[in-house]
Amino acid sequence: HVFCEKPVCLNEAELADVVAATARVRSWLDTTALRGARRGRHLAESGRAEPASSLLARNGNRSTRDASQSERRDKVAEAMPAFEDGLGDGRVSAGHLDAIAATTRAAPSEVRAAFAAHEHELLDFAVGESVEGFTRRCRALITELTTEFTGNDASELDRLRAASTIRR
Repeated sequence: HVFCEKPVCLNEAELADVVAATARVRSWLDTTALRGARRGRHLAESGRAEPASSLLARNGNRSTRDASQSERRDKVAEAMPAFEDGLGDGRVSAGHLDAIAATTRAAPSEVRAAFAAHEHELLDFAVGESVEGFTRRCRALITELTTEFTGNDASELDRLRAASTIRR
C-alpha cells in the first residue's frame, strides 16, 4: 500500500487496512507494556527498582493510571496466559484484558481461580466479541461462579456494591 500523509485521501478498503494495522501495532505496544510491568514488578520485589507503576509512568511519559492499567493487565496475563498471546498477536485488545481485570477485581480468590479455568473458552469469545459484549459475558460468568461458591446472589451484589469505587 502507498499511503498518503492524511487518511482523507483513502478509500474505505484502504482506511480499513490502516485501522487494522494500527490495531496490530497497538496490541504489540500493549503487550510490550504488560511485559514491562511484569519485569518492573520482579525488579521492585527484589529491591532493585522502584514500583513498576512509578517506573512505567515516569519513563513511559504516561499517567500513573495508565501505568497501573498495564500492571492489572499483567496480572490477568499471569492468571490466563492465552490472553497475553492473544493480545500479542492482535486477536484481542487490551480492553478485553481490562474487562477481565475489572470483573474479577473484587471476586474471592476461589472464584478468580474458577474464572481463570475458563481461559480458552473466554478467549474464543473475546476474539469474536466487542469489549462491551465480552464484559457482559465476564460479569455473567463471575455471577454464576460466585453463586456456585457462595450459594447466594444477594451476598454477591452486596459485596460488589461495597467494593465499588463509584460514589454519588
